[in-house]
Amino acid sequence: MMKDFEDFFPNGVKTEEDCIAAIKNSVFALEFVPDELKTERVCQEAINNISAIGGDEIEILYLIPYPDLIYKNLDMLSNSFDPEEILLRLNPDVIDDRIIDWGIEKDGRCIRFAPKERQTEERLERAIDNSGLHIFGYTNVKKDILAKPGIIEKGIIHDSMSFRYIQKKLISPENCLLQDKLYPYFFDNRPDLLPERVKQGVNVYTLSKTLEELTKKAYSFEEIINLYNGKRITKDREIFIFNPKTQQITQMVMQPQIDNPPKKKFKM
Repeated sequence: MMKDFEDFFPNGVKTEEDCIAAIKNSVFALEFVPDELKTERVCQEAINNISAIGGDEIEILYLIPYPDLIYKNLDMLSNSFDPEEILLRLNPDVIDDRIIDWGIEKDGRCIRFAPKERQTEERLERAIDNSGLHIFGYTNVKKDILAKPGIIEKGIIHDSMSFRYIQKKLISPENCLLQDKLYPYFFDNRPDLLPERVKQGVNVYTLSKTLEELTKKAYSFEEIINLYNGKRITKDREIFIFNPKTQQITQMVMQPQIDNPPKKKFKM
């Protein structure tokens, strides 16, 4: 049953002490505290009495109009609640730069509580450092930074599932190669996330797959990049050279006292 003013203040409310007494009995009394008595002291008492065990008492944070007070209590609240849950309950008007930065340091996904004009490049990068590209799972998070060199790679390195949040038009063959080397079975499980233009093209990703299929050996990200860029690589006495113009892989087996070892050529 919904409670109203009389349930919390059967004798009326005239002083801070009346408010504090009611809040000690139930934090939901804060909703009925007159604005002129909703002081920092009264609000602090409400915060102190939020239960971390079940219920929805954390909802009363929305009623607190003091950014300084909220900021002062964030670490204490985070002992019982996730940072996202805390910021979700706040009135947007009290979420200042300090609160945004606190949230990002705890969980990068808290960037979503910052208005777009305060989603600076520096904040977005810190958010990615802490939470990978999962921050882009929210529609109100600016995505322009994904076009900045190194950002997608940073997200891929952070965790395997960050790849889900990259717009397909931004995914490069190098991104796919890095994802494949770090998480070898990812595209087996999620083939839908591998762009068709990468899968069907001649690029570092398909070069890696072709070479591994031919030799049944694994190659590092750096080895494949070097090979694609015209540098020869050596693996277990085998030399490989890739010609991007002819799209051919040349394989030579090093043999003692043979200057020109036999060559095998494979077309991609």
